[in-house]
Amino acid sequence: MSKKNGKSKAAGTIARDISSELYEGDVRLEIESSEDFKQVNQFRKCLKTVENLRIASSNWSEEEGLMIIVSLRSPVPLGSILSRMPMIEQVYKKRKSIVAVLNGSAVDVPPTVDRIYS
Repeated sequence: MSKKNGKSKAAGTIARDISSELYEGDVRLEIESSEDFKQVNQFRKCLKTVENLRIASSNWSEEEGLMIIVSLRSPVPLGSILSRMPMIEQVYKKRKSIVAVLNGSAVDVPPTVDRIYS
């Protein structure tokens, strides 16, 4: 997916910078480009290293694709954290969800990712 003039072509929505927004409570993550299960598992491992974040549930459907509900115990700049993960190409807000677009190639995640995201 490419971003041109601030607009996400695949989603058809305006992509704006959400890196400074703080999130708390349950947040729905929509995962795009999740055909590579290895990459999805790497993403889930990175999520588990984020301080004050717990994966509450994961669902996949033909219509919506992969959805991950995360629970945040305190305010967290989730957009900023997600955008720093090595397998993430783009992060943007769509209605009440955060969309995380995985890049096209698998990325080796270092075993010490927790130092990056805490």
